[in-house]
Amino acid sequence: MAKLFISHSSADDAFVRELRRTLADLKQEVWIDSRELRGGDPLWPEIQKAIDESSAVAVVASPNSLQSEWVGKELRHALDVQQQRGRLQFPVFVLSLDGAKLGVLQTLFADEPLYIPVTHGNQLAVVDELGRPLVRTEFSAAGELEDAIQEVERALREQSTLLVVDNMESVLLPPYLETPEVLSEEAGRESQAIRALCERLLKVGDTRLP
Repeated sequence: MAKLFISHSSADDAFVRELRRTLADLKQEVWIDSRELRGGDPLWPEIQKAIDESSAVAVVASPNSLQSEWVGKELRHALDVQQQRGRLQFPVFVLSLDGAKLGVLQTLFADEPLYIPVTHGNQLAVVDELGRPLVRTEFSAAGELEDAIQEVERALREQSTLLVVDNMESVLLPPYLETPEVLSEEAGRESQAIRALCERLLKVGDTRLP
């Protein structure tokens, strides 16, 4: 089975966990260092081996990854492998998180890299938008999504709320993009997940859609 290596900053773990779950549902095997490595593992040799054994590499571009020494090392090694195998045989592409670019790391590519726009968890983005006015202004769902949803549910029980779900294109991966198959399918799955989230919240207190 094709295996995807995801290079990312540990500060973006919440987003990568959601992405991994989505890809796992689509039967796509994924390797991420924060999930796979255990205490005592020789970190860099294991990461090099994982990249060597992968079929493709995705780099999560974010303000956090620009500050990550590990992301730079992983990208350099991935591009070395690509040079040996060829671009078609070993694609290296960029997941642009909330519009972020690779900055100086982009100079490592011989040509303009493929940027695929993604958003913070999609469901996370929706829960964030609900939580800030309902729970507290500094509310964030970036930790555990389920815990964040439960906080929103508690707030909904305390006050009548009208939910308006608009501008869905801002939290969904555009379906018209020419992206790797598993990522292009993600938009439909996330749309279903967001609808399921709304249905769940509608059962709490005096909450309704217009």
